[in-house]
Amino acid sequence: MTLELITTILTFSLFIVSMSEFIKTRKLRKLAYPLIVIYFLVGMPIIEGFIDNRVHHIWFTILSFAVSMIFIYSDLIITLNEKKLMH
Repeated sequence: MTLELITTILTFSLFIVSMSEFIKTRKLRKLAYPLIVIYFLVGMPIIEGFIDNRVHHIWFTILSFAVSMIFIYSDLIITLNEKKLMH
């Protein structure tokens, strides 16, 4: 119960931070961060129920993680390039 409460609080705070970042920068990609977290916390257990093979579930998790990291890396690069252009 405590872990679920902490996870809920952290997800909610991440959503608030990303909303404030979105309002400040007007960049829609900033709203993807809470969606990624919600996907891994809620979506992955649901998907695990549909995939009976443990190896397929592990590969699906690795693929999801890789796609998420690629998105986060590209967002970081875009943000850094925008900051360079501003200065």
